[in-house]
Amino acid sequence: FTVAIAGALVGMTIQAILLVRLPAERTYFMTSAVTTRDPVSWVGMGAVLGILPAIGAALLFLMAIHMARTAGRPAPKDAEERVVLPLAGSAAVLAGVAMPFTRGAEAVVDGIVLVVACAALVEIVRIDRARMRWLRDVFEEREPTYRVLDTDDVPAMDLPLVIGGIAPSVVVAHAPRLGTYRSAACARYAAAALTLEATTVPLRRRSWIATVLASAGVLEAVLATAMR
Repeated sequence: FTVAIAGALVGMTIQAILLVRLPAERTYFMTSAVTTRDPVSWVGMGAVLGILPAIGAALLFLMAIHMARTAGRPAPKDAEERVVLPLAGSAAVLAGVAMPFTRGAEAVVDGIVLVVACAALVEIVRIDRARMRWLRDVFEEREPTYRVLDTDDVPAMDLPLVIGGIAPSVVVAHAPRLGTYRSAACARYAAAALTLEATTVPLRRRSWIATVLASAGVLEAVLATAMR
């Protein structure tokens, strides 16, 4: 529902921009009943035009999450961040590149896209850093409700990876109560690499990439504004 509302708002905004920029002597036609002579129907049609691609994008996102599964495992615990990074990164860079060529309402829309994309990249960095802190506590046995188990003690082939792109060697399990150290009493959570360093390599790499992409988009926008 939220995706549909967002798509409708974007579509109506685009229609409104076209309407505002239209020369007074010209008329745009979508159908015989929907023209720029009727601003309400013209802008309202943007809701329909925006909802359809928004739903399509949401379906592609779900498909990408499904395709993130590796070797028959469920999707890794960080599947959403793996999918969002290239989308938000591309949007941030392209919005920054487009900034010098926009004026008025177009610049506002481009700025909104840039802000949302950069916010998504910042959120990825925040989540990944929180994951790194949690994994450090787990591997160093400072997290009382989780522990690392050897795959000889518990099966791991059907578990999702705690971080996508790692070679699974151990299992992160949730202990049902404090002081529970028996493998049979622990609920399996995800498969991890053998060491903390190997497990967090993808997180550090992704955080660096997200930071670079967000910085590039903002820098492009600042330079474009300064050159006007």
